[in-house]
Amino acid sequence: MSKSIFAGAARLACAAAVIILLSHAKPAAAQQIPALATLSDKVAAAHPELVRWRATLVEERNQLRKRVQLHNQQCSAVEEGSGLETSCQKELADLRTETATHIEKSNLFNSAVHAAETEKRSEVNGQPGKPAFAQVEAHGQFYFLTRDGRKLTGEDAKKVPLEEGGTIITGTDGHVKMTLPDETVFTVGANTELVINRFVYDPANDVHTIMANLSKGIFRWVTGKTARKDPTQMKVTLPVGDLGIRGTDFEATVRTDGSGVVKLYSGQLQITESKTGRIFLLNAGETVTFHSDGIFSQPKISQ
Repeated sequence: MSKSIFAGAARLACAAAVIILLSHAKPAAAQQIPALATLSDKVAAAHPELVRWRATLVEERNQLRKRVQLHNQQCSAVEEGSGLETSCQKELADLRTETATHIEKSNLFNSAVHAAETEKRSEVNGQPGKPAFAQVEAHGQFYFLTRDGRKLTGEDAKKVPLEEGGTIITGTDGHVKMTLPDETVFTVGANTELVINRFVYDPANDVHTIMANLSKGIFRWVTGKTARKDPTQMKVTLPVGDLGIRGTDFEATVRTDGSGVVKLYSGQLQITESKTGRIFLLNAGETVTFHSDGIFSQPKISQ
């Protein structure tokens, strides 16, 4: 007897289609996959890479929509145990994975547009609007992925501005040191991947928002003369939690198995454990470890 065992799957696929077709989406769905930000004429002229990026995402959404519609047609009702069952399950899993990836890219694009629009408004208002250029010292395997997907290597990778959506990647012998105008120093060790989630930097007007994501490797942050005291504005995200920076010199290591260690040399860190929501402070001279299960140890005096 034919059973619509994929009715639930089809509903999930339909939901994905509704999310992708944002013009018809319900508010709850629109929150899952955001509408793509629209570029002003001035920003579009200044950032053609954002125009191309948006067009790529639009095409990606259209392709996802077509695949979802085809999946619904083929898998809305199949016989349990039939040959189509396995292929329908695999296609649905692939669609969900690709949709999740598309969400991440859409959020990244919207953040980049927001930064560009803010930069342009600052220029119009007579305020500094240019991104900060760091003095870069690097050796070994190292490259920089720009927010529009370009891969920069060698000398080109030493001339890029720090910007939202940029990714710093080092190989087995890679080492990168970046110094900002206020003497803030970022050091990236070997086998590291660091994504700049948000970057607003204007020391003349004490405007600082620096948020980064360390998925693996070693990263050291030494704040400079204009360090902020608000940990919500200067933050490094690890796989297991967030490090809120308060005028700090610290080093974080994330191993390949998801475990790691945070060492604080000076200042203070506000640590938020993602799994439990627990918030605690790490003081100068202390070390805390974490495991792949998402739990931080109690702070201990560094040896």
